[in-house]
Amino acid sequence: EAARRELGEKEFNQEFNATFESYGQLVAYAWNRENNLKQLEKPGLSELHIGMDFNFSPLTACVMVKQGPDMYVIDELHLVDSRTQEIADEIKRRYPNSKITVYPDPSSRQRKTSANGQTDFTILQNAGFTVKAPLAHDAVRDRINALNARLKSSAGTHHLFVDPKCKHTIESLEKYSYKPQTQIPDKGQFDHQFDALSYAIAYIFPLKREREPSAPQRFTHR
Repeated sequence: EAARRELGEKEFNQEFNATFESYGQLVAYAWNRENNLKQLEKPGLSELHIGMDFNFSPLTACVMVKQGPDMYVIDELHLVDSRTQEIADEIKRRYPNSKITVYPDPSSRQRKTSANGQTDFTILQNAGFTVKAPLAHDAVRDRINALNARLKSSAGTHHLFVDPKCKHTIESLEKYSYKPQTQIPDKGQFDHQFDALSYAIAYIFPLKREREPSAPQRFTHR
């Protein structure tokens, strides 16, 4: 039952029902406008969670509010020909009074885009943000599964919603696809906003197994 709540429908059926699942071409296969497109009325801005993907163009971010098990994407940033310092300044301009946690691409620990040799990670920290990222990249499949599980779990619950104004995020969820006849995401035009969103979701809601370790039980052992 814990797995049914945590895993997406296809992952649950494959792991527990021993079915062969075809994932089709869309990466965010669980996305559905009817269920996942929702505007949060008067969102509380005291604490924000921001997923971020680093590219010279575009530099992207998804701004989210957490309410219990639910995440609401309330805003997005899609900056062309930009730098990390610029997106940090824009976030502070839009949300000057919010406590902000950023979940960036793990490569930000080493990636340097400032003239004085600062990494993207330290630029965000120096901007006053709490920065959380794994020491190394999660498997791409794990991030994809974590995101789909929040869009719709095997139990049929929805815990990830996107404001209709977030056009780039919606386009990414609806158009980011696998290369034909493969399970390899087609990196290019529609992956950046998806990556920004999935870095945060996979960190906050990692897919895990809630099982206590135990010794094997045999007739000769107590």
